[in-house]
Amino acid sequence: MGMTDMRNKHWLNNCLPMVLEPLPGIWADSEDQNLLRKSVLSLLTLLVRACGGGGSVGPGLTTQSTHAMLKPLVMPMLEVATDTRLADNDYLIEDGLELWKVTVLEAPDYSMDLDALFPNLCRLLSRDLEFLQQGMAILDAYVVIGGRTFLTNHAGPVSEMLFLVVGDVSARGAPFVSDALESLLRSFSAEGSEMLLQSGVLTKLLQPCLAATTESGTRRVGGEVVTLHLTTLARVLLTSPNHFAALLTSCSNGNPDQVPLMVMALVGLWLEYFDEVGHSGVSGTWRRKLWACTLVSVIPFNGGLLLGRLDEILNVCTDLLSDRDSITSFTIHSNEATADDNAAAAAAATTTGVGDAYTHRLRQILMSDPVHQIDLRSYIDEKMSECARVIGQVKFEEALSSVEPVIIKQLQQIQPSHANSTPTS
Repeated sequence: MGMTDMRNKHWLNNCLPMVLEPLPGIWADSEDQNLLRKSVLSLLTLLVRACGGGGSVGPGLTTQSTHAMLKPLVMPMLEVATDTRLADNDYLIEDGLELWKVTVLEAPDYSMDLDALFPNLCRLLSRDLEFLQQGMAILDAYVVIGGRTFLTNHAGPVSEMLFLVVGDVSARGAPFVSDALESLLRSFSAEGSEMLLQSGVLTKLLQPCLAATTESGTRRVGGEVVTLHLTTLARVLLTSPNHFAALLTSCSNGNPDQVPLMVMALVGLWLEYFDEVGHSGVSGTWRRKLWACTLVSVIPFNGGLLLGRLDEILNVCTDLLSDRDSITSFTIHSNEATADDNAAAAAAATTTGVGDAYTHRLRQILMSDPVHQIDLRSYIDEKMSECARVIGQVKFEEALSSVEPVIIKQLQQIQPSHANSTPTS
């Protein structure tokens, strides 16, 4: 009987207590039988997943009540299964990590026993990176559901963990690390940027990108990895520019003249790799808009130093703004998040069940993300006006005259979403 059938037929309502009752004894009696313990962990993973999702599971059962039944059983087993300090424990780690991930994702809240378990992940990844994918997924879940409590309690170990894995994993593993970095910076732009700056993580991201501007660097670092690094750096520049400036200063070897050169190199890479960010799906659209906003944000930089690339910057922006598929994908995603959030709030007010805390919190994070909130068309007007004030209207008009007229025309035809925005002249 599948998991869906379990829920539809209220299998859990009738059988969950009977299924759980013998498991503590089986676990205790199988200390030297890891194959049996693996089966227990796998069964619990299925049960936790089946009981999740919020609301009513069956007559007399809610997510909250089933969680209360599962938690005293699951947490002690997780402590054992994911502790690398215990002898002969390697056989349990993979199943333990899967149960751990599902337990965090389905938890109705962030509890202190979940918080106390996190050091096991730090120890595991410091030993080796065999379970990088699962480890980064668990870190992502902790950031979302644990919020500021998690970050306050584990900022140091998280920084050490990320420094260990950034730049030192294969191209296949890099996306999992990038997703965890994205989650951290999206949830805590200033605090996350400070952590990554102080721990040296941002430096490890920046250096291969700068190396990619040379022929040897391009061969040494794959385009996919560079694109992921550039995405993280773009988010730091857009949402925490002071930390980005501090990063460039720390990498300038005491020569302030190097800072604008590094900015110019990064702008060149964002433009060069823009098409590699991806066109399909919400994730690709989200990142393309992030990159476009970041490029627009540097138009006034250093007295208009980048005006020589204004044509290219406006070109990628108009392409994005004119891409109906991208706009539709982004808008639909945002509207669904809002609708689902309202539905979840209504459900919470009318049921005794606990909503899906992870999904609810994730939607809040996404809706407050500057990448969602910024109206790109208005942002272009804002930054171009700022640049004109910095360098003077005459000089700015001279730079604007170098932009292809068709790009200006396309931009003028795209109306800002905000009624009080001023069209580009």
